[in-house]
Amino acid sequence: MTKQEGVDLSNNLVSSEKIEKEFYEEFTKLIATGDESEKLKSLYEVLRLPDELRYINDLSEVPEELSIVYCLTCRTTVSTFLNLRRRENQTLEQLSNYAYELCINLNIQTNTVCRNMIDQMAPILLYLVDNYPELSSYDTCAIVAQSENCGPPRNKMFDLEIEIASGGPEITGHKKGAPYSGEFYKIIHIGDIHYDPDYVVSGNANCKEPTCCRYNQGAPANEMDAAGRWGDYRNCDMPYEMIQNAFRTMWQLHNDADHIYFSGDIIDHGVWETSIESNILKIETIQQLMKDEFQNIPIYQTLGNHEAHPVNIYAPSFITEEDLSTQWLYDYTADAWSTWLPSESLETVKKGGYYTTLIAPNYRLIVLNNNDCYYANFWMLAGSNQLKGQLEWLHDTLLRAEANNEKVHIMRHIPLGSSCFRYWDREYNRIINRFYHIISAQFEGHTHKNEIELFYDTENVKHALNVAFNGGSLTTYTNLNPNFMVFYVDKQSLEVIDFESYMFNLTEANLHPYQNPHWFKAYSFKKTWNLPDLSPESMNGLVERLVADDNENYKYWTQRIKNGEPYLQSGCQGKCLENNVCRIVTTSFGDNRKCKELYSN
Repeated sequence: MTKQEGVDLSNNLVSSEKIEKEFYEEFTKLIATGDESEKLKSLYEVLRLPDELRYINDLSEVPEELSIVYCLTCRTTVSTFLNLRRRENQTLEQLSNYAYELCINLNIQTNTVCRNMIDQMAPILLYLVDNYPELSSYDTCAIVAQSENCGPPRNKMFDLEIEIASGGPEITGHKKGAPYSGEFYKIIHIGDIHYDPDYVVSGNANCKEPTCCRYNQGAPANEMDAAGRWGDYRNCDMPYEMIQNAFRTMWQLHNDADHIYFSGDIIDHGVWETSIESNILKIETIQQLMKDEFQNIPIYQTLGNHEAHPVNIYAPSFITEEDLSTQWLYDYTADAWSTWLPSESLETVKKGGYYTTLIAPNYRLIVLNNNDCYYANFWMLAGSNQLKGQLEWLHDTLLRAEANNEKVHIMRHIPLGSSCFRYWDREYNRIINRFYHIISAQFEGHTHKNEIELFYDTENVKHALNVAFNGGSLTTYTNLNPNFMVFYVDKQSLEVIDFESYMFNLTEANLHPYQNPHWFKAYSFKKTWNLPDLSPESMNGLVERLVADDNENYKYWTQRIKNGEPYLQSGCQGKCLENNVCRIVTTSFGDNRKCKELYSN
């Protein structure tokens, strides 16, 4: 039984329509009279969110016992605002003020964060409410709170299906590794950076906003709450000096790298203070630092969900209104990336932030902007047709690569299985299934963790077909040590031979603030796990080892969380270890067949 303030919530998903109706009635009485009824106060208690949800970077990390509350709160508040607009014809200003009131009363964020985020998001949401009359509270929350048992959506406007070309090899077993050709590429993979120019050494690391350690958040209450020189384990992003040190370390250790993959997210978590101008300034700062520190090493990048303003919001191409469109970001990005990309690649960057380029005669890189499928992108509420274009482009690009006997790397920001819209996940997996034989590896970011994703045959999940590698992050947000990755890739097959993670211990670095951090190689994945190769077949064998041995599973977990001391102090056992494995094998939201198979015995 799930309870909050003595109210049984275990059946609230069933009775959510009743609660939605009651809340709307009581809230409209408040608007009319100015008096807050006892009934409304009791509903606030049911729907109020705990403080810990303010700092969760991804809804997939919401504890299971809180997901019911989150979904119920979503449906109730969305239903209220749909009615206030459609029945009462309330204005943007009125709706924004009511939203601010609810944001405070339901403990969603602090006063300042509530006000600023509502001002940023309200025009987008009002456009969606007015232009999509079929949009319901149920379907809205089925998308934006997908991971909280709020779905799937009911309306057919959210269906998505890509036409897949026939062909490809028959799947008869796990994909095996190709023989080593004797030559390799060295690739540095930089994960999420999250540069915060407002970071202040000795600033307040224990604040109530989404990110802390910033100059305008007051002095820390005590020495333990003071931000360190090189970052902080709490809800803080990275100072310029630390990022510069990381780039210089990469150059010192690996200036023979053939190229660099950067999987996105330059902008900090100060989401309530973003603007187009400030985002461009921060991106320019890091782009210039990359040029200065990496000299002539080519850099291939993708956009993160934080690059957009407002955060997470990537508008479809048919949205041309200047105050709603994302075109400013695509235009700026095409110019910024022109140092490393040919003009033909920049055409699709300008169109939607994605591109392909031929790095070598048999080496094709495909870079996706899959922030459009992120559950927190409110433009998802405009229906799934907008998602088809890029997926169809991916399919057609792979079809041409197959005809030209090319091998392919795919890079994207958002991992699959929890954060992308369920039907996008499903169709992407179908594309991987068709072209797995030419896709040698995938690279991703967003979670800030060192982890892998293993793609299985969509028909029966028996056969492992593809592997995605997460680059982790330079940011320590939250409870993590900073890291970067180095991949060794066979020049002929483009398969990953091995990869290494480099990191430093944040506590140790901050104890010696006037010394540079001690970066060290944390592990070689192949050697650590004694694997013959890093093929899907070998990775499937590793997954089976993790299921069979909790000690091995725990070891993978410590690698995944980059030995972050707060995580280590909390530990991981039981359900945590099971989830540790299920994250690897779940690449389509809601499809837990492989997880069930592994834990059915």
